[in-house]
Amino acid sequence: MNGGMPSHDQTLLGIVFAFDVESLGPEQAFLRAWQLWMERLDPAELHGAAMYDGALALPGLPLITVIAVSGAPAAIGYVADAFAAPDLAAYPGIAPLSHRFIEGVQLPRERLSLRGYVNDEGRFVARHDAIPLDEVARHAGWYFLPPTPPPPPPPP
Repeated sequence: MNGGMPSHDQTLLGIVFAFDVESLGPEQAFLRAWQLWMERLDPAELHGAAMYDGALALPGLPLITVIAVSGAPAAIGYVADAFAAPDLAAYPGIAPLSHRFIEGVQLPRERLSLRGYVNDEGRFVARHDAIPLDEVARHAGWYFLPPTPPPPPPPP
């Protein structure tokens, strides 16, 4: 990273949110993080990008909420630019710029859950619904496709 800014060639980029997981509870912290994520981003710019979330304990920091994106360099750059914007400096739910980004190599992938992806039509396709994102997505103008149950296993 350069001065808190991620490079644009990362395949995985995490955004750190400053919602207190311990006082709000995990569901509320994640819902607030996703609300800010979806309000800041246009899914049309994220075709094929997968999104993850997780509560991480990083050295020297309290439990933090992270939303990460994996995708083409253009999508990663778009997310980085959106979350580096000066107007976020006063937003109470986002980490300071110096701690706002976590590059892929620093993210413990095993602690992140795949939340969904943006399909070719610009629709957010949920992978699981541990945290209900449908209302957050609708409020932010994202077209939300709810999770579908996995197909049954093939017969033996």
